Amino acid sequence: MEETNNNKKCLYLTFIVDRSGSMMSCGDSVFEGISSCIDKKIELAKELDMSICLTIFTFDDVIKRLDIPSDPTKLNFEHYDIIQRGIEPRGWTRLYDAVHQAAAYTTELQDKQGHQTSRGFMVILTDGEDNQSDISHEDLKKEIESHKKTGMEYIFIGANVNAKHTGSTLGISKNACMQFTPDPKLTQTAFTNLGMAIQRSIETDDGEFQFSQLERQTSCTASDYKRFQVNDGLDSEPEPDDVIDIVAE
Repeated sequence: MEETNNNKKCLYLTFIVDRSGSMMSCGDSVFEGISSCIDKKIELAKELDMSICLTIFTFDDVIKRLDIPSDPTKLNFEHYDIIQRGIEPRGWTRLYDAVHQAAAYTTELQDKQGHQTSRGFMVILTDGEDNQSDISHEDLKKEIESHKKTGMEYIFIGANVNAKHTGSTLGISKNACMQFTPDPKLTQTAFTNLGMAIQRSIETDDGEFQFSQLERQTSCTASDYKRFQVNDGLDSEPEPDDVIDIVAE
């Protein structure tokens, strides 16, 4: 992580959030999960004497960067209302274009701040395949691979698709891809697990970001866990013989 002008290390935290109509099954848990993750990273940043550069992109058939402060300590009620309204489900899925715009914007911020090599997390949350983008799959993969070389970690959290396969074909490490089941309880759990994994990565600062086996197991139902072969091919501890099913409420 690079030093900022005020001698604090800066952590880039960018969310790229699917707000297509099918995300409605998640209820308010996406907003609650993002809010909780932001709050916990503010606390962690204080402990580590760091600053945070926050950006939130949302996408359906329209891609939008939410008009909120980049410094999360300056967020107020009105800003959280913008976030909540900004992620309300609707429309189609311009996944690739949204990631492309978020990557370009974050790269621009890094350049302006003199952080061409820095530490940060690009968090992609979606419950479907791309179905309306202009940028090609191959061009986006090249862009992600290039952006990762600046110190940015790409995280892919997906439902109703094989998250590990979809994310890895875009150049995202399989260890940074996590399956979630799109109901309120498990969506909230997925955000809790995301927060723990990010904190672990920041505190250790010793290699590639990855979700633990327990984090993967508790973010989806047993049926999704088996259907999408969640831990196959991952650099993690062996899969348990018995997978506990989590009943959606």
